[in-house]
Amino acid sequence: TWRRGIRARAWLKALLAAATGYRGEFSEALPQAEKALELVETRPPFERVYVLGFLAMLRNWRGDFSGALSYSALAVRLIEEYGLGVVFAGLLSVHGLALTGVGRPEEGISLAERAVQAAETSGLLYWYSVWVMNLAQAYLLAGQAERSYSRAASALELSQARGDTF
Repeated sequence: TWRRGIRARAWLKALLAAATGYRGEFSEALPQAEKALELVETRPPFERVYVLGFLAMLRNWRGDFSGALSYSALAVRLIEEYGLGVVFAGLLSVHGLALTGVGRPEEGISLAERAVQAAETSGLLYWYSVWVMNLAQAYLLAGQAERSYSRAASALELSQARGDTF
């Protein structure tokens, strides 16, 4: 049926949006990600959380922390409601950065630290250096320059050791 390929199309649109946003082309990336979200609007929570995470990440990259928070808060609610925490531990760092960016540093940093720890504990380390980078940025936004520098240096070292290209 026509619905069979929705997840694949939505996830590919979200990934394409992330790649486009990574190049700084947010005026193109954000509408792509929004279209991906429309595709999964009535789909299972796992599929929605995946796309919501990319939207929140793109908004954070753009510096639109309140926009990121609207997506990440919904994603976190779905994660908690449906027990998807282990799979989406990294998204918690996206949410933590957004919280810090809107002036809630204690809550945001705590969540970003928890996300990094959960990723380490579970061994699900996809985009791990990005989650560590989110924590470093949260420290910086909170005025904790030394902690930010330490985590940023760690993220760079991890990224090089793992061969990350983003």
